[in-house]
Order: sequence, then structure tokens, then C-alpha cells
Amino acid sequence: MPISPSLEIAKRALIAQRLGLDVTSTNIANANTPGYARRVTTFTEGEPLPFRNGFIGNGVLVSKLRTFREEFFDRQIRRSFSHLSTLETDDTIIQRLAVILGEPGENTLNSVVTDFLNSFEDLSYKPTDVSLRQRTIHLAQTLVSRFKEVAGQIQQSRQQVLLDAEQSVKETNKLIKEIAELNFRIASTKGRTEGENQTLIDQRAAKVEELSKLLDVNVTKGDFDTINVFANGINLVTGSNYYQLKLKESINPATQERTLSILKTDTSGKELATVNMQNGKIFSLIEHYNSTLDDKDSSGKLSVATALENYFATLVSRVNSLTEIGFGLNDSGPLPPGRKLFLSTAAISIATTNVNNEVISDPRNLPISSMPGEAGNSEIARQISALANDSSFLDSQTPDNYLTNLIGQIGSLADQISSMYSVSKTANQQLLNQRDSIIGVNLDEEAINLIKFQKAFEAASRVVSTTNDILATLVNLGR
Repeated sequence: MPISPSLEIAKRALIAQRLGLDVTSTNIANANTPGYARRVTTFTEGEPLPFRNGFIGNGVLVSKLRTFREEFFDRQIRRSFSHLSTLETDDTIIQRLAVILGEPGENTLNSVVTDFLNSFEDLSYKPTDVSLRQRTIHLAQTLVSRFKEVAGQIQQSRQQVLLDAEQSVKETNKLIKEIAELNFRIASTKGRTEGENQTLIDQRAAKVEELSKLLDVNVTKGDFDTINVFANGINLVTGSNYYQLKLKESINPATQERTLSILKTDTSGKELATVNMQNGKIFSLIEHYNSTLDDKDSSGKLSVATALENYFATLVSRVNSLTEIGFGLNDSGPLPPGRKLFLSTAAISIATTNVNNEVISDPRNLPISSMPGEAGNSEIARQISALANDSSFLDSQTPDNYLTNLIGQIGSLADQISSMYSVSKTANQQLLNQRDSIIGVNLDEEAINLIKFQKAFEAASRVVSTTNDILATLVNLGR
């Protein structure tokens, strides 16, 4: 065998084994790096050279860097992250509602309504007692105040959801742009044997996983190792081209109901399509904004805000319908003065309703008598107190049962979400563990590879040294 091919073979071996050492070192260095997929060098034999009546070997070449990343696990984990993020957001909002309603606890909506209605029963026994009248009016003010407090906190929570949705859309747009930029860089480095291409692929996979927490996405392969990203069939990224999302609030002119939607736009801001989502943080935020926390909800879904508005409006209407046909202690008749206990500046709602100042200023004006001039008449008070046991009050339920069932629904929903979240979190961790067992770095295995490449590098160095000695001997022979 000629000596010069020996040097070339040894040189190739040195380069190949050094690259193997570099890749192994990179694996060890990134053993705890989230999203990193381990790599191995793939060696192939060099094309043999013709020699006399046959061929001789031509050393080793590094054909490519192999990665162990698998799209199957990436896809399943993206779906898991999306579902988990939905449940996490649901849990946060529902738990916040439970705190706002204060159940169980003191000064709950149920307790203030019960105390208010029971006060009319107490008043019916002593209708001329001004102090009892004053107590009933005070409880009416407490009732209105408590409902306003709860409704206000729900609206504050809804406003916070809106701010969270706006921030999430900003994060989504940032990720979409970064994924498109990584697509461009990956396509530009296609075919290189260095680790840059795979590093970019790992970075892109991490960005897509972050995106999946915000909205449910599907990923397909594109040209030159690029990917295409879709949200429920709506294309967001194709190669280096991308679109942005826009959070839009619409107002129903008839009901003044405000609802959110997500629109796909081009880079100039032109609206192209509505993006309907099934999972993800943004999906959950929009669902709760449009239903759970919406006091004018028309979707038919569980809306705590709307349920409280309906309850309050029914209670106020039923009480007012009785007091406006009643008489106070100073009313002489013959017709009732039409004095309502509650007054609203517009249609009855929690925000627009207060206790009638005419009653507050003089408790004698509280109309609880069915006839004028009958100080001992308390028929209206008895009818109002009877509302507490009226099974036809709202949705074929008594006031107490309606609120209890509403609170029960929230509690049941909270338990259900918590249970689903726990199961989904466990399933997500199992998927991550399964993927890590494939793409994760095994330090024991990498330690063995270090020794293997080191020994191979040392052996190739000895080939160079030995070949150099032979060349020196040949040169000396010729002198």
C-alpha cells in the first residue's frame, strides 16, 4: 500500500473521531437542557481506491449527525400541553369565582337574601315597630351592596381575563414569528454536517411546544426541513412566511353583550379569517370571558354573572311588585302610592339598582300593609317573606335552592377540572419521560463513547506517527 494514502486515511480518522468527541461533549454539556435531543455521529467507509488488481480502503467519513427526536412524541406532547394549559386556566378562573362568591363563609349571597326575606316575617308580627322596619331597610341595603360587590369583583376578574388574553396573543405572535425565522435559518443550513441545523430544529421544537400551550396547533413537514403550523386548519406558518393573530372584541348593538374572537391577519393587519380553537390558554380565556364571566351571556352555557343578574332581577321584581301595591304607616289611600322598595336608573340590574331613598329617609314609608290606615295590617310583609319558600321563584326553584345549586355547580365544576388536571398532568409527565428515554442524554452511555472515540483518536495518531517514521526512514535510505 502506498504511504500517502495511509496519511490521508489517518487524517480522516482523526477528523472523524474528533467530531465524535465533539458531539459526545455537546451531549454531556446539554444533559439538563430542556428540549435538547441527543445526537450521534454516523460514520461511513470512504469510497475504496483502485489498487493494482483490486481496491484498497480509503478511511472513514462522517456522513451525518443523527438525532433521536421523534415527531410522534412531539405531536402527542404538544396536544398534552395544550389540553393541560386549558385545564390550568379553567382551574384558576373557577377557583377565583369560588373565592368571590365566598362559599362557604359568612356574609354570603344566600345568607343576606335569607336574612332579608326573614326580616319581613319578623316585621309581619310587629308592623308598627319602626326599629324592625329600619332593620329590614338596612338588610335591603346590605343585600344590594353585597350583590354589587360580587358583581363588581366578577367584572374585575373578567377584565383581568381580557388583559391575560391580550398578553397571550402577543406571546403567540412573537412565537409564530420566531418559528418562521427558525424555518428560514434551518432551510439555509440544510445539508451541513455541523450541529447548527439540529440545534435550530431543537429550538424550533421548543418554540412550537410553547405555542401549543397558548392554542392548539397542528404541524406538518415542509421543504428543506421546514414545518407548517396550523391552528384548527388555519395556516399560521409556511416556511419563512407567517401570519399574525388579533384579539377582537365585538358588541351586540341590541343587548350590548361583548364577546371576544381571534382573527388571522397578514403582517399589514388585514383580517383574513376567524380562528376557532378547541384547546389552549387563549381558548380557555375567551370561553370564560364570553360565557362564565359575562353578565349578558346569550350562549346558554354556564354563566355565573348572568345567573346572578337573573336572580337579582327576579328578586327585585317580585319584591317591588308587592310593595308598589302596599301602603306605609302614613299612607291614607285610597289608592296605593306605588312605592317600590328598590329603584333602578335603567332596566333592573345589579349595577343600576339601589334601595328607594324615600323609604330610607322614613321607615314608616315601607309599604307592607295591603290596606290604607290599618296599622296592624302586614299582608304585604307576609307575602314577601313567603318568597323564601316559593318553588316557582326562578327555574322552578326557591331562592335558597337556586343559589345553592349555582354554588354547587361551581364547586362540582372546580372538582371536575381539578381531577382532570391531575390526570392530564400525570399523562403529560409520562409522555415527557417516554420521550426523554429516547432523545434524552444518558451520561453513562456518553462516558463510554468518550473512551471509545478517545482510543480511536489515539490509534489514528499512532498511524500518523508510524507513517511519519517510515517516511523518515525512506528519506534517509536515499541519502
